[in-house]
Amino acid sequence: NTVILYGDNKYSGVLCDMQSDQTVGIRKLKKGQKIMLKGVCKGFLKDAILLNCMLIN
Repeated sequence: NTVILYGDNKYSGVLCDMQSDQTVGIRKLKKGQKIMLKGVCKGFLKDAILLNCMLIN
């Protein structure tokens, strides 16, 4: 499961590869909702790439 986050610049964002146990939380997300994620930064080109992400409150 991957979540893509965009800010003011819709041409680049953050790609978050989510942990498999986060599926239920991901399905509850709404477009435009503010969330916090935690993950490991793999790198970036145009987009930042986070691996092993989880939703946090």
